[in-house]
Amino acid sequence: MHLIGQFLKAGYAEDWRYHQTYSGVPQGGTLSPVLSNIYLNELDRAMATKITEFNRGKVRILRGEYDRLRQTVKRAKHKARATGDWTRYKQLRQQMLQTEARDPMDPDYRRMYYVRYADDVRHLTHNEILLAEKEGSEESDLRVISPT
Repeated sequence: MHLIGQFLKAGYAEDWRYHQTYSGVPQGGTLSPVLSNIYLNELDRAMATKITEFNRGKVRILRGEYDRLRQTVKRAKHKARATGDWTRYKQLRQQMLQTEARDPMDPDYRRMYYVRYADDVRHLTHNEILLAEKEGSEESDLRVISPT
């Protein structure tokens, strides 16, 4: 505590001149992230609880289209081994690789992500991440929580 007190009273230098600080920690000071981590520890714990409550399901459900295609590819592969003609199998396999396997909007599966570095915090759900990837606009698509 004594060391923190000394840091708070240390002041700062600008243009080679010393300036005294009257309250708080100078922006960009070495103590700022340390104090942020101490202060935001409770937020980390609260978010861990919220994430546990929010997350649902182990994996997303397979999309019906993908599952049918997978079965068709399996039959085509069996037939290709018997006949030696791999053309149909290769076409179906390529189509399968371009088809989304899991349903991104599965109501029985959801995830929340929480990332904090020093005093920067991001609180995202999977749908917000999808929107951000699609639109690329942080201001309109992401909830940004910043304690500062």
